[in-house]
Amino acid sequence: MPGDDGVPRPAGGRRRRRRRFAAFALALGVACACLIGELGLRVLGVVAEPRRHFRPGILRADPELGWALRPNYRGVRYEYAHQAATSTDSLGYRGPEWTAARARAPLRVLCLGDSVTFGIGVADEETYPAQLESLLRGRGQAASVYDAGVPGYDTVQEAVVYQRLAARIHPQVVVLAWLPNDLAEPSQELRKQVRFIDGHMIHDERKYRRWKRRVEHRGLYASALYRFFRVRSQNLIEALRRREPPPRIEPKPLDYSLRPLEAIARRAREDGAHLVVVLVPTREQVAGREPIAQHERMGAAARELGAEVVDLAAAWAGKPRAGRFLLRDRLHFTPSGCAEIAEAVARTAALAPAR
Repeated sequence: MPGDDGVPRPAGGRRRRRRRFAAFALALGVACACLIGELGLRVLGVVAEPRRHFRPGILRADPELGWALRPNYRGVRYEYAHQAATSTDSLGYRGPEWTAARARAPLRVLCLGDSVTFGIGVADEETYPAQLESLLRGRGQAASVYDAGVPGYDTVQEAVVYQRLAARIHPQVVVLAWLPNDLAEPSQELRKQVRFIDGHMIHDERKYRRWKRRVEHRGLYASALYRFFRVRSQNLIEALRRREPPPRIEPKPLDYSLRPLEAIARRAREDGAHLVVVLVPTREQVAGREPIAQHERMGAAARELGAEVVDLAAAWAGKPRAGRFLLRDRLHFTPSGCAEIAEAVARTAALAPAR
């Protein structure tokens, strides 16, 4: 095609310019869309965390227990899609101080357990012990409930916690929440393999440093948009992934939980306290994809020791409910799930209102 000066020009040059312009326009459009998405997520405060964590770290070393919570902690638990304000008292346990007024309550309840009792992923007032206290008070019982749950604890550590707190709390009721993951990684072995850096339990320092870069939003993780799409893609993968069969728990390893349970039951009898054992299921057990035989055996042993048993594993088996467990979590509960646990415990004979 001739140009303005009458000299023929190749048509290919115009096509190349059009392609370059189209590519530039596309890149500009994508960049603008990403910028708008980035700003929108930040303005809306959308939470999209690549790893769940406490900020700042909440753990400290303990010579007897292996680890414990930091006293007077004030921080945030970051879940994949939400945040939960988290605090501890001067002793390093979840929730408000055990004041003189709380200690004078006619009904005092001590809750022992791991991260389920602690209430990982929910706010202070949403844990099951906090909701249990509200339920009891709501029906006219002057009750104080102390949350002594610590993430990662097993029954061995919980027996020690009871010994430490018994003289301070003077409980009339002791509630022990038990999960089968107590047997998967016994604390007596775990404590030999870990150390604590920045309030976090660390197995491998090099992996921790990589993890820290992600949770501190360095590199690509500085982008809220990148974190948002990464978390959403991981959620999809998790939903589609075929779950591996659960590890089989033989009768012999269950003795690891039974021996300290006997110590807890013995101390409760000495204190004149009622012992309630809550058998907590996993998401897979609720859905009927895992057996609950270990819960049945633990429940039978607890009854032989004189404990009242709240068997949520049996009560919820085959009855999955949306919104009971946290996102991408097989063990921990939403505020609604914590409320279900609190309601079940409140119905026990040990906590029945006096007539």
